[in-house]
Amino acid sequence: MKKFLLLSLIAFIAMLTGCTKIENGYTGLKVSLLGDEKGSIEEVPPGYYLDTVNKQHLAYPNFVQYAVWTEDSRENSKTDEALHFQSNEGLEIVADIGMDYSFNSEPGSVARIYSKYRKTPQDIADIAIRQKVRDALTRYGALYTADEIISDGKTKLMNEVYNDVKTYFEPEIIINGVYWIGAPRPPQQVLDALNAKVAAKQKAQQRENEVQEAKAEADKQIEAARGIAEYNKIVSESLTKELVEFEKIKKWDGHLPTVAGSEGTSTIIDMRTNQ
Repeated sequence: MKKFLLLSLIAFIAMLTGCTKIENGYTGLKVSLLGDEKGSIEEVPPGYYLDTVNKQHLAYPNFVQYAVWTEDSRENSKTDEALHFQSNEGLEIVADIGMDYSFNSEPGSVARIYSKYRKTPQDIADIAIRQKVRDALTRYGALYTADEIISDGKTKLMNEVYNDVKTYFEPEIIINGVYWIGAPRPPQQVLDALNAKVAAKQKAQQRENEVQEAKAEADKQIEAARGIAEYNKIVSESLTKELVEFEKIKKWDGHLPTVAGSEGTSTIIDMRTNQ
């Protein structure tokens, strides 16, 4: 009877507290909550552990984790988790951010992580890491104009954010990458101005191309005319008196002219014999 009551009591306590399973590929933590051992942290291997009012067990994954903070609920965000920061001009920029990270699985590392942050793995990502990424975006984003952030400067900006976050958390938390999901979004008036700028640039380029084509066609015509003139010059210079007479002889059909006249008179004499 006493054994039955003891087992019932254990089962009742388990129902009130719970049991944590530390799976393979995870590092387990046993955290003391009360008594003389309050605050003590011990790493434990995979297995089943009974949680009590005095003991809590946590599991930290030893493989790469992914965090996504977006405005779009389809990116696994229950609420609007997009990060907001300001450009050099004070314009608000909205950014969807993704990140790859992992917890250092070397002995003692997970215990140090919990000792420093006192949070579950999920809370570390959603609170501690997210806050650091937002701080880095705020600090470095203020060095760029809105135009730069949404065009050529966005890659450099994200590299600065990544290096800052990486340096802050390592070696306990390994940051593999921080990246934009889609493009950062400035106010609509900035997008409109940028689109107008791009359109004007394209139109100017089109006009420049047309000018170059017209110039090329004109140069072509000039060269053609120059060639004709050069040809005529060569022909003209080659026409000597003897050559002209020779060409006449080549074309003579052997018959004398049928009419004749003299320079300065309108008289024409019929050279044909009367038939």
